[in-house]
Amino acid sequence: KKLDVARPEAYYNEAILTQEYRSKGSGDTSKTIEVLRQAITQYETFISRAGSRPDFKDAVKVSKDRIQDINDTLQFTSETERLRKEEEEMNKAAAAAAGKDGAGEAGTSKGTGGSGDVPADPAD
Repeated sequence: KKLDVARPEAYYNEAILTQEYRSKGSGDTSKTIEVLRQAITQYETFISRAGSRPDFKDAVKVSKDRIQDINDTLQFTSETERLRKEEEEMNKAAAAAAGKDGAGEAGTSKGTGGSGDVPADPAD
């Protein structure tokens, strides 16, 4: 790419390296998303530089397929992260409700008439 920016294959090769290796080494979801978006940009640059040249026809098709795969991965990752946050919020709410319910029930005896705190129901 540095020797001849007009050579499309350099962008294609870099895009594959970015998608297959750089995106997997981060271990951080947000970093992986950023790197995958970078790979999309590189594939798109390759496609635009390759144009309709017959010698790059197959690589252009593969690039378009890889862009679709990355977009599918990004959508799945986004949905997974949304569900994880949703579950985390539900667990927090459930824990808070369990803590509130458990504290509120201790030491009360409503309607039994046994403790003298609450008058017995006359219907009994």
